[in-house]
Amino acid sequence: PAGARWSRDVARALGRLAPPGPVSQKHCDEVLYKRPWAAMATADASATQGRDVDACRFLRLPVSWFAGAAALALHERGAKALLEHHVVQRCAERFGVTTDRPGVDRAIRAHVALVVARVAVCGEQPNALGPFAHVCIGLLQHERHGLAPGLAKMVAGAPKPPPRAMVVRPAPPGDAGCYNATLCVAALCSANVAAAGPLLRKEGILRHLRALILEPRTGQPLLRQALVALRAVLRVPGSDAARMLTASKKRGRSGKTLPERLEQLTMDARLLDAQRAVARRVPIP
Repeated sequence: PAGARWSRDVARALGRLAPPGPVSQKHCDEVLYKRPWAAMATADASATQGRDVDACRFLRLPVSWFAGAAALALHERGAKALLEHHVVQRCAERFGVTTDRPGVDRAIRAHVALVVARVAVCGEQPNALGPFAHVCIGLLQHERHGLAPGLAKMVAGAPKPPPRAMVVRPAPPGDAGCYNATLCVAALCSANVAAAGPLLRKEGILRHLRALILEPRTGQPLLRQALVALRAVLRVPGSDAARMLTASKKRGRSGKTLPERLEQLTMDARLLDAQRAVARRVPIP
């Protein structure tokens, strides 16, 4: 079909822009800080120069490259093409690389989290996992990529209120890093909670999700993803995390514990549904 051919062509173009093989943090540091001019000598075919060229190609990938991969992963054909041309693997490698441009690194990690989340759930059926979930779980288990600690850090990096704010106002929108990371946690745990749950719990993901839910200024889109991610993480077989969270007396800025906050959210959702059911009422967003 034309759509499948178009997806393969776009994925092939993305794959050609990236280096053919894996690039590590060590190679990137050598290019950035030790041998900045070595990669420009393209006439030399030595192994060292080849690694430098690959590292330079890897570091020069713009944010739009990762945004294009995230857009292509919306459909099953696109996700399959990204895996065939090793675009998802290059995205996971770039997630774990730190450069001298922290703002660009944060933007790229936000798009990479979206790529992994969409590939993990792409093609998912009501009673069956997606066909590419095992690939994303393998990337999560690879320590060199740093997906598990990176996702936990991004979830913990939600916009925080002032320390002594007297009036509760909506939180600033910020970037999409926290939302995409929470979406990725929910997707990975929904795909294979037995493999992804323990890795994420080791990085303190439950504590960060609880902080998001207890914070009264958390926006509704981010709050919905936090609730989905928390439900997915708590599905680990034989885990006592639900009992620990229920027994915890930690309170948020609203003065509520986690069970009280969940009860309040349930009542708010029921009230909103009742208001939407009123005839001739102005539609509620």
